[in-house]
Amino acid sequence: MTHRVSRLFCLCLTVLCIARVQGVVSAAGLHGTVTDPDGRPTPGARIVVSSARQGTVTLDVAADGTFAVDSLPDGDYVVRAVLDGFAADPATVHLSGQSTADVSLRLRLAALAESMVVSAAHTD
Repeated sequence: MTHRVSRLFCLCLTVLCIARVQGVVSAAGLHGTVTDPDGRPTPGARIVVSSARQGTVTLDVAADGTFAVDSLPDGDYVVRAVLDGFAADPATVHLSGQSTADVSLRLRLAALAESMVVSAAHTD
């Protein structure tokens, strides 16, 4: 009988611990905007959110230049905006608990590189 009671006690204690741990697990979010050098929204841009522990998430920016990533675990993230012909400095964000970080990324014109190859041939 005591063996059965102690088993029941252990089972209840385990269930209680699991429920408590699941209540502690949280998810943070990341929201923001991407604008061009004049402050206008940049539809067509892509956001790359990366973390050494969680990997990489890529998403498209909405037509109004906004983006949102929800349900991210706690950690440090690097947020980059990508659009052909533009460059932007990445933003570093630390998320913890159920916080939501706001990130504003302003694109600037990227330097274009051109090259010209000239060749000549002698013909008779």
